[in-house]
Amino acid sequence: FITNYNASDCFIVAVKPSPSGDEIIGFINGTCAHGGELTHESMSAHMPEGELLCIHSVCVGANNRRQQIGSRMLKAYISYVQQAVPHLTRTSLICKEYLVVFYTNAGFSMVGPSPVVHGKDPWFEMRIDFPFPQ
Repeated sequence: FITNYNASDCFIVAVKPSPSGDEIIGFINGTCAHGGELTHESMSAHMPEGELLCIHSVCVGANNRRQQIGSRMLKAYISYVQQAVPHLTRTSLICKEYLVVFYTNAGFSMVGPSPVVHGKDPWFEMRIDFPFPQ
């Protein structure tokens, strides 16, 4: 059993009931930070009173992809964190170009190329400002 004790309000798990027990099929995790911009620093530690939610991962198991699970998880996550962490003013993430449409369809707006770099491919910053319609 794994849990995120430092940022538990920013972590959700999607499960699929089955006769042999619930199967974890996906998760989303994030941390809070101060300031309104995503930086290496803002994504490196959880500041519980921070007004910016930095989404680190949106993961769906390979056998459950292309079934709208990621989209449903993301919409549920945004709704959940607005209630669980009411001082948030924005959520931001970085993604590769091929995921821009996915996040746009979930309500995120393009900010532009991210100053946060991992590897050789460019990353793009996307955000949702709160309150976001639920």
